[in-house]
Amino acid sequence: MNNNNITVRIYFEHGQKVKGLTFMQRLFHNGFSHYILKAAKEARINQAISFHVTAGYLAHHSKIQTEHPEVLSLKHPQCIELSGEKETINSFLDKYKEQFENSEISIIEDQISLNLPNFEEKVTENYKKVLIAVDGSENSLNVVKKGVELAKQLNAEIALIFVVDKTKAVGNPDAGIMPNEALIALKKETLDTLDQFIKIYGSDYNILKFMPEGNPKDDVLQTAEDWCADLIVVGIHGKSGFALFAMGSIAQHIILHSKVPVLITTPRKK
Repeated sequence: MNNNNITVRIYFEHGQKVKGLTFMQRLFHNGFSHYILKAAKEARINQAISFHVTAGYLAHHSKIQTEHPEVLSLKHPQCIELSGEKETINSFLDKYKEQFENSEISIIEDQISLNLPNFEEKVTENYKKVLIAVDGSENSLNVVKKGVELAKQLNAEIALIFVVDKTKAVGNPDAGIMPNEALIALKKETLDTLDQFIKIYGSDYNILKFMPEGNPKDDVLQTAEDWCADLIVVGIHGKSGFALFAMGSIAQHIILHSKVPVLITTPRKK
Protein backbone atom coordinates (compact mmCIF):
# COMPACT_ATOMS: atom_id res chain seq x y z
CA MET A 1 0.00 0.00 0.00
CA ASN A 2 1.44 3.35 -1.03
CA ASN A 3 0.90 5.84 1.80
CA ASN A 4 1.76 8.70 -0.55
CA ASN A 5 -1.44 8.19 -2.53
CA ILE A 6 -4.52 10.36 -2.06
CA THR A 7 -8.02 10.66 -3.50
CA VAL A 8 -9.86 13.98 -3.68
CA ARG A 9 -13.25 14.95 -5.03
CA ILE A 10 -13.94 18.35 -6.55
CA TYR A 11 -17.58 19.46 -6.43
CA PHE A 12 -18.83 22.26 -8.67
CA GLU A 13 -21.99 23.55 -10.30
CA HIS A 14 -23.18 22.32 -13.67
CA GLY A 15 -22.25 24.90 -16.26
CA GLN A 16 -19.25 26.26 -14.34
CA LYS A 17 -17.04 28.32 -16.62
CA VAL A 18 -13.34 27.85 -17.24
CA LYS A 19 -11.48 31.01 -16.27
CA GLY A 20 -8.78 32.72 -18.28
CA LEU A 21 -9.71 31.45 -21.74
CA THR A 22 -9.38 33.62 -24.81
CA PHE A 23 -12.40 34.25 -27.00
CA MET A 24 -11.30 31.61 -29.51
CA GLN A 25 -10.60 29.07 -26.77
CA ARG A 26 -14.09 29.57 -25.35
CA LEU A 27 -15.56 28.84 -28.76
CA PHE A 28 -13.94 25.43 -29.05
CA HIS A 29 -13.47 24.04 -25.54
CA ASN A 30 -15.75 21.25 -24.23
CA GLY A 31 -16.67 22.55 -20.79
CA PHE A 32 -15.23 22.62 -17.29
CA SER A 33 -15.15 18.85 -16.68
CA HIS A 34 -13.33 18.08 -19.90
CA TYR A 35 -10.89 20.93 -19.25
CA ILE A 36 -9.98 19.57 -15.79
CA LEU A 37 -9.74 15.95 -16.99
CA LYS A 38 -7.40 16.96 -19.79
CA ALA A 39 -5.30 19.02 -17.39
CA ALA A 40 -5.14 16.10 -14.94
CA LYS A 41 -3.95 13.79 -17.71
CA GLU A 42 -1.23 16.24 -18.68
CA ALA A 43 -0.20 16.49 -15.02
CA ARG A 44 0.23 12.67 -14.94
CA ILE A 45 -2.36 12.12 -12.23
CA ASN A 46 -2.96 8.39 -12.02
CA GLN A 47 -6.74 8.46 -12.35
CA ALA A 48 -9.40 11.09 -13.02
CA ILE A 49 -13.14 10.42 -13.22
CA SER A 50 -16.03 12.77 -13.93
CA PHE A 51 -19.35 11.92 -12.26
CA HIS A 52 -22.57 13.15 -13.81
CA VAL A 53 -24.93 14.16 -11.00
CA THR A 54 -28.63 14.66 -11.74
CA ALA A 55 -29.71 16.07 -8.39
CA GLY A 56 -28.31 17.32 -5.10
CA TYR A 57 -27.04 20.45 -3.40
CA LEU A 58 -23.71 22.05 -2.58
CA ALA A 59 -22.84 23.80 0.68
CA HIS A 60 -23.83 27.22 -0.66
CA HIS A 61 -27.11 26.05 -2.24
CA SER A 62 -30.31 27.09 -0.53
CA LYS A 63 -32.33 24.24 -2.03
CA ILE A 64 -31.91 20.90 -3.76
CA GLN A 65 -30.97 21.36 -7.41
CA THR A 66 -32.37 18.96 -10.01
CA GLU A 67 -31.42 18.49 -13.63
CA HIS A 68 -34.06 19.06 -16.27
CA PRO A 69 -32.87 18.53 -19.87
CA GLU A 70 -35.08 21.36 -21.14
CA VAL A 71 -33.76 23.88 -18.61
CA LEU A 72 -30.06 24.68 -18.98
CA SER A 73 -29.73 27.32 -16.26
CA LEU A 74 -30.01 25.02 -13.24
CA LYS A 75 -26.95 24.55 -11.05
CA HIS A 76 -27.09 20.92 -9.91
CA PRO A 77 -23.77 19.56 -8.56
CA GLN A 78 -21.12 17.84 -10.60
CA CYS A 79 -18.03 16.00 -9.39
CA ILE A 80 -14.52 15.10 -10.54
CA GLU A 81 -12.48 12.53 -8.60
CA LEU A 82 -8.68 12.54 -8.74
CA SER A 83 -6.53 9.68 -7.42
CA GLY A 84 -2.76 9.57 -7.37
CA GLU A 85 0.37 10.63 -5.55
CA LYS A 86 -0.32 13.23 -2.88
CA GLU A 87 2.43 15.57 -4.07
CA THR A 88 1.23 15.44 -7.69
CA ILE A 89 -2.39 16.16 -6.78
CA ASN A 90 -1.48 18.96 -4.37
CA SER A 91 0.65 20.59 -7.06
CA PHE A 92 -2.22 20.23 -9.52
CA LEU A 93 -4.73 21.81 -7.13
CA ASP A 94 -2.34 24.67 -6.44
CA LYS A 95 -1.68 25.27 -10.14
CA TYR A 96 -5.39 25.42 -10.97
CA LYS A 97 -6.59 27.03 -7.72
CA GLU A 98 -8.14 29.90 -9.68
CA GLN A 99 -10.39 27.41 -11.48
CA PHE A 100 -11.47 25.88 -8.16
CA GLU A 101 -12.35 29.13 -6.36
CA ASN A 102 -16.06 28.34 -6.50
CA SER A 103 -15.58 24.60 -5.99
CA GLU A 104 -15.58 22.46 -2.88
CA ILE A 105 -12.79 19.92 -2.43
CA SER A 106 -12.83 16.99 -0.03
CA ILE A 107 -10.45 14.13 0.74
CA ILE A 108 -11.98 10.66 0.70
CA GLU A 109 -10.91 8.46 3.61
CA ASP A 110 -9.86 4.99 2.54
CA GLN A 111 -7.38 2.29 3.48
CA ILE A 112 -4.54 4.79 3.32
CA SER A 113 -5.89 6.83 6.22
CA LEU A 114 -7.56 4.09 8.26
CA ASN A 115 -4.36 2.21 9.17
CA LEU A 116 -5.70 -1.13 7.96
CA PRO A 117 -3.27 -4.05 7.58
CA ASN A 118 -1.69 -4.27 4.17
CA PHE A 119 -3.38 -6.34 1.49
CA GLU A 120 -1.00 -9.29 1.66
CA GLU A 121 -1.41 -9.66 5.43
CA LYS A 122 -5.18 -9.34 5.25
CA VAL A 123 -5.56 -11.88 2.45
CA THR A 124 -3.26 -14.42 4.11
CA GLU A 125 -5.14 -14.11 7.37
CA ASN A 126 -8.71 -14.33 6.05
CA TYR A 127 -8.72 -16.49 2.92
CA LYS A 128 -8.39 -20.07 4.12
CA LYS A 129 -10.88 -21.73 1.75
CA VAL A 130 -11.01 -20.98 -1.97
CA LEU A 131 -13.95 -22.25 -4.04
CA ILE A 132 -13.28 -22.32 -7.80
CA ALA A 133 -16.39 -22.42 -9.98
CA VAL A 134 -15.99 -24.01 -13.41
CA ASP A 135 -18.10 -25.20 -16.32
CA GLY A 136 -17.43 -26.63 -19.75
CA SER A 137 -16.26 -23.35 -21.26
CA GLU A 138 -12.82 -22.77 -22.72
CA ASN A 139 -11.99 -20.23 -20.03
CA SER A 140 -12.51 -22.75 -17.19
CA LEU A 141 -8.98 -24.10 -17.58
CA ASN A 142 -7.64 -20.59 -17.00
CA VAL A 143 -9.99 -20.12 -14.03
CA VAL A 144 -8.66 -23.28 -12.38
CA LYS A 145 -5.05 -22.30 -13.08
CA LYS A 146 -5.43 -18.84 -11.53
CA GLY A 147 -7.53 -20.07 -8.63
CA VAL A 148 -5.16 -22.89 -7.70
CA GLU A 149 -2.10 -20.63 -7.98
CA LEU A 150 -3.71 -18.10 -5.64
CA ALA A 151 -4.86 -20.73 -3.14
CA LYS A 152 -1.38 -22.27 -3.00
CA GLN A 153 0.13 -18.85 -2.32
CA LEU A 154 -2.34 -18.40 0.53
CA ASN A 155 -1.85 -21.97 1.77
CA ALA A 156 -5.62 -22.30 1.56
CA GLU A 157 -7.90 -25.28 1.05
CA ILE A 158 -9.15 -25.68 -2.52
CA ALA A 159 -12.44 -26.96 -3.85
CA LEU A 160 -13.71 -27.11 -7.42
CA ILE A 161 -17.42 -26.85 -8.13
CA PHE A 162 -19.05 -27.80 -11.41
CA VAL A 163 -22.83 -27.60 -11.13
CA VAL A 164 -24.66 -30.27 -13.12
CA ASP A 165 -27.24 -28.17 -14.91
CA LYS A 166 -30.26 -30.49 -15.11
CA THR A 167 -31.90 -28.29 -17.74
CA LYS A 168 -29.27 -29.54 -20.19
CA ALA A 169 -30.15 -33.19 -19.61
CA VAL A 170 -33.07 -33.23 -22.01
CA GLY A 171 -32.20 -36.48 -23.76
CA ASN A 172 -33.35 -37.47 -27.22
CA PRO A 173 -36.27 -39.92 -27.18
CA ASP A 174 -36.12 -40.27 -30.96
CA ALA A 175 -32.59 -41.64 -30.58
CA GLY A 176 -33.58 -43.79 -27.62
CA ILE A 177 -31.85 -41.54 -25.04
CA MET A 178 -34.12 -40.74 -22.10
CA PRO A 179 -33.64 -37.69 -19.81
CA ASN A 180 -32.39 -39.82 -16.89
CA GLU A 181 -29.78 -41.40 -19.15
CA ALA A 182 -28.74 -37.98 -20.41
CA LEU A 183 -28.35 -36.82 -16.80
CA ILE A 184 -26.12 -39.80 -15.99
CA ALA A 185 -23.95 -39.02 -19.03
CA LEU A 186 -23.80 -35.33 -18.06
CA LYS A 187 -22.70 -36.21 -14.52
CA LYS A 188 -19.98 -38.50 -15.85
CA GLU A 189 -18.77 -35.78 -18.21
CA THR A 190 -18.73 -33.30 -15.32
CA LEU A 191 -16.71 -35.65 -13.12
CA ASP A 192 -14.25 -36.35 -15.93
CA THR A 193 -13.79 -32.60 -16.47
CA LEU A 194 -13.08 -31.99 -12.78
CA ASP A 195 -10.61 -34.87 -12.66
CA GLN A 196 -8.85 -33.49 -15.72
CA PHE A 197 -8.56 -30.03 -14.16
CA ILE A 198 -7.09 -31.53 -10.99
CA LYS A 199 -4.67 -33.68 -12.98
CA ILE A 200 -3.36 -30.63 -14.86
CA TYR A 201 -3.11 -28.07 -12.04
CA GLY A 202 -3.64 -29.77 -8.71
CA SER A 203 -2.26 -33.29 -8.73
CA ASP A 204 0.09 -32.34 -5.87
CA TYR A 205 -2.70 -30.80 -3.81
CA ASN A 206 -5.70 -32.21 -1.98
CA ILE A 207 -8.54 -30.64 -3.97
CA LEU A 208 -12.18 -31.28 -3.12
CA LYS A 209 -14.83 -31.73 -5.80
CA PHE A 210 -18.44 -30.55 -5.60
CA MET A 211 -21.01 -31.61 -8.20
CA PRO A 212 -24.43 -30.38 -7.05
CA GLU A 213 -27.36 -30.87 -9.41
CA GLY A 214 -29.47 -27.82 -10.10
CA ASN A 215 -29.00 -24.17 -11.05
CA PRO A 216 -25.38 -22.94 -11.33
CA LYS A 217 -26.25 -19.44 -10.09
CA ASP A 218 -27.77 -20.65 -6.85
CA ASP A 219 -25.75 -23.79 -6.19
CA VAL A 220 -22.37 -22.07 -6.36
CA LEU A 221 -23.50 -19.63 -3.68
CA GLN A 222 -25.11 -22.34 -1.55
CA THR A 223 -22.02 -24.55 -1.73
CA ALA A 224 -19.81 -21.60 -0.81
CA GLU A 225 -21.97 -21.01 2.26
CA ASP A 226 -22.17 -24.69 3.26
CA TRP A 227 -18.40 -25.20 2.86
CA CYS A 228 -17.65 -21.85 4.58
CA ALA A 229 -15.60 -20.59 1.63
CA ASP A 230 -13.69 -17.35 2.12
CA LEU A 231 -13.29 -16.58 -1.59
CA ILE A 232 -15.04 -17.60 -4.80
CA VAL A 233 -13.16 -17.66 -8.10
CA VAL A 234 -15.27 -17.52 -11.27
CA GLY A 235 -14.71 -16.70 -14.92
CA ILE A 236 -16.55 -14.90 -17.67
CA HIS A 237 -16.97 -16.22 -21.18
CA GLY A 238 -16.77 -12.99 -23.17
CA LYS A 239 -13.62 -11.54 -24.65
CA SER A 240 -14.03 -8.32 -22.68
CA GLY A 241 -15.17 -7.41 -19.21
CA PHE A 242 -18.45 -6.09 -20.60
CA ALA A 243 -19.66 -9.69 -20.88
CA LEU A 244 -19.89 -9.70 -17.10
CA PHE A 245 -22.84 -7.34 -17.22
CA ALA A 246 -24.90 -9.31 -19.72
CA MET A 247 -28.36 -10.17 -18.45
CA GLY A 248 -28.45 -13.62 -16.93
CA SER A 249 -24.69 -13.83 -16.43
CA ILE A 250 -23.80 -16.42 -13.80
CA ALA A 251 -20.75 -14.40 -12.78
CA GLN A 252 -22.86 -11.28 -12.36
CA HIS A 253 -25.38 -13.12 -10.18
CA ILE A 254 -22.64 -14.53 -7.96
CA ILE A 255 -21.02 -11.12 -7.53
CA LEU A 256 -24.30 -9.45 -6.59
CA HIS A 257 -25.41 -12.10 -4.11
CA SER A 258 -22.24 -13.58 -2.65
CA LYS A 259 -21.57 -13.13 1.06
CA VAL A 260 -17.81 -13.49 0.49
CA PRO A 261 -15.39 -11.79 -1.94
CA VAL A 262 -15.46 -12.91 -5.57
CA LEU A 263 -12.45 -12.97 -7.90
CA ILE A 264 -13.24 -12.67 -11.62
CA THR A 265 -10.92 -14.33 -14.14
CA THR A 266 -11.15 -13.10 -17.73
CA PRO A 267 -10.28 -15.20 -20.78
CA ARG A 268 -6.64 -15.24 -21.80
CA LYS A 269 -5.78 -13.07 -24.76
CA LYS A 270 -4.74 -15.04 -27.80
